[in-house]
Amino acid sequence: MKPEEKIEKLVCEHGISPRPEWLEQTKTDMLKTFQQAEPATQPAGSQWRMIMKNKTTRATAAAVIIAAVLIGMSFFNTNAVVWADVIKPVLEAISVEYDAVIDESGENPQRIHEVVAGTYIKRTYTEGPVNEVLIDTNKEMLFFLVPEAKTAVSIYFKNLPKKLNLIGQARDMILELQNTPDFQVQTLDTDTIDGQPAAGFLANHPQKELLIWANPKTAIPFRIDFKSDIAADVTCRNFKFDSEIPQSTMEMKIPAGYVHQQHTIDLAGLPEAELIKALRFYAKFNNGLFPKDISVLHCIQPGEDIQRRITTLTPHDQKALRLLMQMTRQLLLLQYYQGPGQWHWIGADVELGDAQTPIYWYQPVNASTYRVIYGDLHVEQIDNINLLK
Repeated sequence: MKPEEKIEKLVCEHGISPRPEWLEQTKTDMLKTFQQAEPATQPAGSQWRMIMKNKTTRATAAAVIIAAVLIGMSFFNTNAVVWADVIKPVLEAISVEYDAVIDESGENPQRIHEVVAGTYIKRTYTEGPVNEVLIDTNKEMLFFLVPEAKTAVSIYFKNLPKKLNLIGQARDMILELQNTPDFQVQTLDTDTIDGQPAAGFLANHPQKELLIWANPKTAIPFRIDFKSDIAADVTCRNFKFDSEIPQSTMEMKIPAGYVHQQHTIDLAGLPEAELIKALRFYAKFNNGLFPKDISVLHCIQPGEDIQRRITTLTPHDQKALRLLMQMTRQLLLLQYYQGPGQWHWIGADVELGDAQTPIYWYQPVNASTYRVIYGDLHVEQIDNINLLK
């Protein structure tokens, strides 16, 4: 029997069942110690036989091994879960319910509650003219009610490039990170978060990172922090994995007396002119300024004028409702249009009409030149993008 096998046998004889990684580390450390303590000319096998033949040294060795394992287990119990255990419910849950905050540390955080069951999503907003939205990801359809206007709205998307639920984005990010050569998982030293005992993990590579905090006993995540597909900082909490979701929760019912409007938004092959129209629309209702960036955080906060029009809808104010639909389409363009190739937003707080300041540039696919959009929304073509930096 090999020395490392005997160490394992000795540990098991004393009724200890350590985690595999701790047992391997203990065997390695013990063998290394024994080898360093004896002359290099003496074979490792003979060292082990000498220790095990002597009752005193055998008992001492057993005590040392058991102490090492127990210390290791005791230390590890503060974070007695591993990455694979923590991400399992995130990746495999059929249904999940959670609270989410976008830009929690900012001035105007957006708070939502999401219920995801199979291909259906129910999203509840704490603020805004629309309190509840239902999404069918199979049909790429979004459904909501505008009670003030007694109107039900169905929006059918075509070629939507991003996940519509936040936990789906986190799930995709985990899979993408794990399939990246530079992927790393770091176990965090922090043992509490949000006032709860926590096992924390930071998964990252040079481009993305994701934080997961889990219960150190059950390995069930209770908080996930990441940057969403549309560049907003997201914190998800209070997860309920695979809880029973009544079918009625996801039904898209049109109340009696409501008008039903249907719209289609196609985000494929968007021409540059559509992006320019969206930028003009946003700046017009944002006191003449372009957003700090084109993430959802800033795009959902247009100026006071449009907010006033939407929140004061009446059953006969179809003009205001059309404005709401136009805003929805234009903000989607801002959030999801990223140019055919490389792109970059540099228009924070630039005034509409500023012909000297660039706000956005992108490089078309298979092109060696770049397209640059300026504050007055004219477009130029340049060869060297470094001229803008």
